[in-house]
Order: sequence, then C-alpha cells, then structure tokens
Amino acid sequence: MNKSLKGSINYTAARKNIIWCQCTGMLPLMFLINGFMLNYCKKFGLSDSDVMLSLTVLPNILMVLLILPVANLSDKFGKKKLGNLTNVFCPIAYLIILSASYFKEHFLLIVSTGLIVYQLGHIFTVSNWFALMEPLIEKGKRGRFLAVLRSSWQVIALIATMLSSWAFSLSDDSNIYRSIIIILAIFCLIRAIFYGRIPEVQTSREKANKFSDACKHLLHNKKYIYFCIFCFLIAFLGSSLATTLNLYQIGALNFSESNVLTISYINMAGATAGFWLGGWISDKYSHDRLFKISTLVITFFLICFTFTRHFPVSYMLTTALIAFLINTWISAMHIGISGEAMHVVDERDKSFGISMSFMQMALGTSVSSILCMKFLDLYQGRTYLLMNLKFNHYEVLLAIMSLVMFAIFIFGFFIFRNK
Repeated sequence: MNKSLKGSINYTAARKNIIWCQCTGMLPLMFLINGFMLNYCKKFGLSDSDVMLSLTVLPNILMVLLILPVANLSDKFGKKKLGNLTNVFCPIAYLIILSASYFKEHFLLIVSTGLIVYQLGHIFTVSNWFALMEPLIEKGKRGRFLAVLRSSWQVIALIATMLSSWAFSLSDDSNIYRSIIIILAIFCLIRAIFYGRIPEVQTSREKANKFSDACKHLLHNKKYIYFCIFCFLIAFLGSSLATTLNLYQIGALNFSESNVLTISYINMAGATAGFWLGGWISDKYSHDRLFKISTLVITFFLICFTFTRHFPVSYMLTTALIAFLINTWISAMHIGISGEAMHVVDERDKSFGISMSFMQMALGTSVSSILCMKFLDLYQGRTYLLMNLKFNHYEVLLAIMSLVMFAIFIFGFFIFRNK
C-alpha cells in the first residue's frame, strides 16, 4: 500500500463518491432486472425463450467465464485501469440497445449485442469494486456503510421505477422506451465522474499472484472455500426465488398487474430495511451470526408462503407482509456476504478472491434457473394433497426451496461456528 497516498486521501469525500457512483451506476443495471428491459424486448416481439436467453443466460455465462481473468488483471495492473472501461462500455451498450428499436427485423441480434457489451462493462467493475473500496471503509463501520450504500441506490431505483411506471401509465409508445434508455445512458456517463474521484489505495501490482497461483493460494484458505460454497447455495436458491414468487402471484393467486407492481414496491422497501438490519447485525455481532439468523428466518417465511392460500386472510395482505419480511432478511444476508467477502481474502488477491465468490453466485444462478424451468415445465398444473389441503406446483416448489434453505442453515451453522 502506498503510505504517502494513504495519508493524502480524504476518506469522507471518497466514501461520498462511492455512494454517488453506485447511485448513478446501479440505476442502469436495475432497469435491466426490474422488468423494464423485459417489457422492451416483448414490445418488439421477442419470445419468452429469447428474452430468457438475452437477459439471463448470456449475462451469467459471461460472468462465469470472464470475472476471474478480469479480477486477476485488476490485481496486476490496477483496479481503476480495468474499472474505467465500464465507463466506456456501458453507455455504448445502451446506445446499441436503443438502436435495436429502429431495426426491428434484427432486434434480437442487436439487443443481445447491447446486453453483452453492457455485461462486459459491468464485469470490469464488479470484479474489483469491493477490493477498490475496502481500504476506504473503517472495519468497525463496514456493515453500516454498506447499508447506507445499498439503501441509497435502492431508494433511487425505487423512485425511478415509480416514475417510469407513471410514464407508461400515460402511454406505452416506443418513444417512452427510447427516452428512458437515453436517460440511462446519460446516467452511465455521470457515473464516470464520481468513479474518477474514487482513489485507489492499493496501487502495488507486483505482489499480485498469477492466475494459477492465485487459485492455489485461495484453495488453501478453508474458510474462504466454505464461504464460496455458501455463496453458491444462496444464489442457487435466491436467484430463482424472486421469479418463482412472481409466477406464484400471477399463476396461483391471480394477482393483477397493479397487485404485482405493488408487491414489487414492497419488496424494494423490505430490501432497503434489510440493508440497515444487516449492517447493524454485522457491526454489532458478526457476519457469521447474521448468516445463521437470516437463513433460519427465511426458511420460516418460505414455509409461510407455501400456505398463503390457506390462511384465513386476504392473499394480498398475506403476500405483502411475507414479501416485505423475506426481502428484509435476504437483503440483510447480502450485506453480510459483501462484508465477509472483503475480509476473508488476503490483500494481494483481493479482487480475484472476491470475484471468485461472485462467480459462484453467477454459477448458482445459472444452475438454479435451468432446474426451476425444468420443474415448472414437468409439473405444470399438478396438485398435491397434504392434510386435506391442496397444493399446486408453485407451492410444492416453494416447499422444496424452504427445505433447501434449511439445509443451507445447517451447513452455515457448522461452518460458521468459529470466527
């Protein structure tokens, strides 16, 4: 670490720039996953399988294949040298996505290209983001800072989602989509300003291991290996949970579009509360305790979701309450995962080690998506009887997920026994 550089850094200003960088940078990413891009693709006639391919499969494959090599390069040549490429790729990506609306006969090819370019840009940052900001955060306040960081961009994303919903309530014309995409491209450019102001404390390159040496070094860190397995399992369950719950609301509870939109806002509110809860538990107790509590609580609420149709209250009220609570604890757990990732890896392989855990999450997401799609295809429309209560295939899948989460709790209970 460059000591003269460290002494000249204004840490308060650096942390503010980190927050503003995330607020402006996460907004374009959130619009890829909050339903906007899905609706954009459907607007121009893409099938469900094409949408799944463009929005889910290709990005996760790229993440799995590229995040480790990029992280290793970040440790060697500097995090910001690689990270600055994000500020080039992401605005270009949104312009490519915009151009797809003018070439409808080649829409799939062009929009897929844009999404691939965006994911490449995203990888250049996500592979070293936590390693870049870790030296700028006080260890005793790391959880609370991550809570502020995540809740800040979550609130911005919530407001932006509500504004876009209002715009579409006036008209669903193609120009509304185009206008929003242009605004998102501008936010990508604004992000570059704040990113440029974040100092890179760890500037030493020669200590970084080679790719193979970094892998060998990390494989000797037993707690790190357990942590990566935990990340894989959480992503394996969590990535499909949101989609399953959305399908359950529409297919089993017969929620209207406005009901589903209301639940999505409640999910965001729960996530924001969870960031603060996770930050508080992480700082006051430990990440280990947070993992144990959150996995057990999520198991309980998944079981509650399974019985939603059998509670003697309205579906909407029950779903809203459980959705808020389950998202609170899922987000709290992700605060712990982010914090644990930053301190479980040695300094010389910081970017590489953190990215390895993210790769496990991308891998878990990919495997989970495939298995859930197969399950829903095979058991579509089937019902099962238990204690004179009928359960549909969505509820069976939720029950299976609750068992998986309980198994993760047992796994975490044993691997996180000691600090």
